[in-house]
Amino acid sequence: MLTFGGDLTAFNLVYFISSSVDKVLIGRLFGAASLGLYRQGAQLALLPAAQLVYPVNNVAQSVLSRLQSDPERYRRSYSKLLMALCAVVMPLMLFLAIFARETILVAFGEKWLPATAILQIMALTSFIETAGSTVGSILLTTGKSRKYLIVGIAASLIMIASFVIGIPWGAEGIAFSHLVVTFLCLVPFLLWSFKDTPITLRLFAASIARPLLASILMGAVLYSLKAVAIFDGALATLLLCGSLMPALYFSFWLLIPGGRSAMTGVWEDLMSAFRKSKGRNAAEASAG
Repeated sequence: MLTFGGDLTAFNLVYFISSSVDKVLIGRLFGAASLGLYRQGAQLALLPAAQLVYPVNNVAQSVLSRLQSDPERYRRSYSKLLMALCAVVMPLMLFLAIFARETILVAFGEKWLPATAILQIMALTSFIETAGSTVGSILLTTGKSRKYLIVGIAASLIMIASFVIGIPWGAEGIAFSHLVVTFLCLVPFLLWSFKDTPITLRLFAASIARPLLASILMGAVLYSLKAVAIFDGALATLLLCGSLMPALYFSFWLLIPGGRSAMTGVWEDLMSAFRKSKGRNAAEASAG
């Protein structure tokens, strides 16, 4: 237990330090104005994903830890939870990337428009990075805390290197470099992390395939509507396209074979995750 706790604590420390390097570099090299734009764009993209990841990961660790001795049920449970997470995060992040300018105008006003590119890049990063973050739950629930720490250190070093590579292009370059490295390193990262666990890269790909395809098709339609400029004004664009987004997304989802049963399963998993997270928070508050 001490080893497990030590590995987890060390991982959290490493992650906290590495995830702050980009802000330190931007503030130091490009000034407070660039840092402010970067933080606002990043926060707008990362906060929704973080709020969704937390309850799902809570449920994942609770459920998967009880299924260590049953690999088949472990795989099924992980696949369902991963699909549920991606079913919400992927369309939301793609929508933010497409309508970044309109979102900035409505949320912060015209003076924050230079943060548009940051929001687009960060949203695209979260589009796939959120799915990859579930690797931590697999390693922890299979008792591989030392590998969890090693993966965290390796990922942090790569992330810091990507920040440094992007410095010549300013704050946007730092964000874009991180996006490119995230996509390039995803498959090797997953292959190494899944080794000696019940999960495979094939299962991961199959779990995210439906929300990934439905999101891309939805995004293509919304981007086309935006390109022909049929809407007038940022707020009107967000309201109308935001209303169309779920209809388009679920329509494309249902067109994929087995869509109805998969959608029902995703809904049940999401509701279970939020109910358990809410119950746990209430219990902690009561105990406090």
